[in-house]
Amino acid sequence: CNEECGGGSCVPSDAQTSITFGCTGAPVDWVVPPGVTSITLEVLGAQGGMANAGILECPAQQSVPDVGGLGGRSFGELPVTPGETLQINVGCAGGPGNAPGWNGGGGACNDPATCASGGGASDVRRSGKTLDKRVVVAAGGGGASFGCGGQGGGAGGGLVGGDAKGGEYASR
Repeated sequence: CNEECGGGSCVPSDAQTSITFGCTGAPVDWVVPPGVTSITLEVLGAQGGMANAGILECPAQQSVPDVGGLGGRSFGELPVTPGETLQINVGCAGGPGNAPGWNGGGGACNDPATCASGGGASDVRRSGKTLDKRVVVAAGGGGASFGCGGQGGGAGGGLVGGDAKGGEYASR
């Protein structure tokens, strides 16, 4: 801090701060700090789950288990107002069987040995908490079925998500 700051703590007007939010399984409210009028967002959807049988059996066969598809990625600039509250929703990874990731992950079969659920989406909402208040969203990846081919659920990114590459029970 230089003397122009009056001897107290100061932050140059061009300073940047990075804040990372992780999966909590619940929305998080974030209040825009004083002096901030624009934020850069990078939002990542959660990865789809992996079937338990693949985790347990594939290494014994010296093979790679099928994995859940990666979540999508969205980014951009958002004009904001100091004191405004944004709702941050970070999707959670899909789990084995019918254990969808928080924030919209798709469910799968009830057998955690043979299939896995999709990962949850991540999004930022303003002026409300309903889905229509989303200003940016990144989809979650698809869950994988049991298999030892290193393939799995489809990716949840871009304008069009990816196709599943695993067995017949992969969720999308």
